[in-house]
Amino acid sequence: MLLTTVTLSNGDAFQITDFCPRFEQYGRIYRPSALFRLVEPLQATPAIRVSCRPVSGWDKVPAQPVGAVTTCAMRFAANCSAS
Repeated sequence: MLLTTVTLSNGDAFQITDFCPRFEQYGRIYRPSALFRLVEPLQATPAIRVSCRPVSGWDKVPAQPVGAVTTCAMRFAANCSAS
């Protein structure tokens, strides 16, 4: 888990929590190939911009779909306006 706190020059602040889920299921530890990012306001109402550009490996080559999947299998979920 990685926790980052950002304070903007106007005094607004927010916290970013990045983690990979791990839990027990059917008597085994389940480790899905997933990365979660939670962004929570800490002070005032900070305005942020979120972009997602997945890369593959250390050489930062843009990620490509593999196998029978013809589109990049990613999901973006938010409980705020996404404009």
